[in-house]
Amino acid sequence: MRSDMDFLNVGDREFDTLEEVTFHIRQNVNVTNFDGDLSVIGSVCDFDSTDEFVHSLESHFSLERQNGNLLLLNAKEFDVPYYVFLSNEFPIFFTTGRKTRDFPETINAYFKGEQNIGRLWISKREMENLRQRVVNKHPDVIIPYFTATRSRHSEVEANRRPRFERTFQYYAKDGLDTFNELKYEYGVLPTNIKFQKTNEFKFRVTTRGVFTINNGGLEQVLTVIEDSIERLREVKKAIDTSGFSTRTNKYTQSGGMAQSRPWAVELSHELTDEDVQQFEGEVLQEDWEFDLSELDVRAGDDRYHFSAELIDERTLGKTILRSNENSIRIYPREDTGIDQSIRVFEFINDQIDPKSIARKVA
Repeated sequence: MRSDMDFLNVGDREFDTLEEVTFHIRQNVNVTNFDGDLSVIGSVCDFDSTDEFVHSLESHFSLERQNGNLLLLNAKEFDVPYYVFLSNEFPIFFTTGRKTRDFPETINAYFKGEQNIGRLWISKREMENLRQRVVNKHPDVIIPYFTATRSRHSEVEANRRPRFERTFQYYAKDGLDTFNELKYEYGVLPTNIKFQKTNEFKFRVTTRGVFTINNGGLEQVLTVIEDSIERLREVKKAIDTSGFSTRTNKYTQSGGMAQSRPWAVELSHELTDEDVQQFEGEVLQEDWEFDLSELDVRAGDDRYHFSAELIDERTLGKTILRSNENSIRIYPREDTGIDQSIRVFEFINDQIDPKSIARKVA
């Protein structure tokens, strides 16, 4: 193993907790000396054991060293080092690799190729909570870049035309004031935001669970990761109650009968025609990475129902959605991955009902 791979200066230390890792980074790592930035990448996995997760890494990484619960990896053929902390269902990756040059063929390729792991999605509400915490603690912080959106069903108040969806991208040193103005007037929430304070920190956060640290900001980054883990832990509990199996049946031509046990997203209101139109209009947006192969909409007695089949553009995995008054049941298929299931929940939460909750189907 090359000595320059150990970008976190771990040496032979052993780490049992994430707190030990972050304390070590703050005390012993100077991010400004990196040839690039330090990226922290959250993930959610569905492996049966830690050993199974570690074995899955072999498809794209070689294991160079293990320091307790912290593993040093090297991306095969690309010579890009990664550390991963084994945090049960939510592994956390660290790397100095470049997002545009190195991520596509390393960490992104691993996520795409493994059905049982996906990204740690950060809700827009959590992004806004982070923004408020940083601003409250550092009133002179600069926000030189942000993107912000408003969905039609946002619960954030807006003074101007609240039923319109909006997307803003902004570059300027007055980004803090500008964001406050846009939030007040148009009710937007951040999806990508960069914080900067001279001689103290410079870091960036996105809703896709990628955190870029140029100087400082690790404490804030870990706080939003922990908040996201707590939120998605409840979602994953619901997803874990679902399943797909094939039962042998001599009367079927294929020799087996498929059975899908669903989980559900409970809405705070009964589904409306507007909700269904919103689903159809937004689910094909590029950010969600879905194709809509089937959609059947029915209306009766002022109630709207729909059945849809979504195909994951990344893995081609399928998921069936069926609405029932104030809930949407999600039926996995054999090739439905955890990332696809999380994205389904995030889409419903973002585009249909921000108060929706993942539930087990009784």
